[in-house]
Amino acid sequence: MSYIRTVKYQPERLEVLSSISWTKAVLNVLKQHKHFFSDHACLRILRYRIGQHVAQQLPRVIREELFQHGCLVLRREIWSAIRDFHTPDMFVPFMYVFYNTDIKQLEVPTLIRVQDRHTVLDMLYNLGTPSGHEALSLKLKMFETHNTSVGESYVLKMALRGFRDLRSLTLWKACDDAMLQ
Repeated sequence: MSYIRTVKYQPERLEVLSSISWTKAVLNVLKQHKHFFSDHACLRILRYRIGQHVAQQLPRVIREELFQHGCLVLRREIWSAIRDFHTPDMFVPFMYVFYNTDIKQLEVPTLIRVQDRHTVLDMLYNLGTPSGHEALSLKLKMFETHNTSVGESYVLKMALRGFRDLRSLTLWKACDDAMLQ
């Protein structure tokens, strides 16, 4: 029996390895503070301390790479229906701490809880209101069920108005038979 494995001839660069370990450490900090997400004071403090450090010390390209890598790590997390209905999705605090309007590509994963979807859309709206987002590609996979509330669709429309330079917009929305007719 043979197993085909990819071989890396070059080790990853030190800055890539350090950014991966730093992102994992920050995600562990966010997981420890998960019980405080209902009052946004804890998230504001984390955004101020971590987000300001990232914004001041790292160039935009590295910030975007860290954000994309963190999103990739969160997508690989094990999904649990029971856990995800009772606690906020980790993407919400991660995005709250790390997202800035200068990120060129944004992909929002499927969020189970209505509160999580509303928080992410509201944050996108509030950050994009003054000068808009610089994103060129936006993928929203937020809506897994067909029963999107009027409030969610309104906040989504308001948030999309802040994305002025989009070249690619993808909206995932589950449809029922009545919508497809």
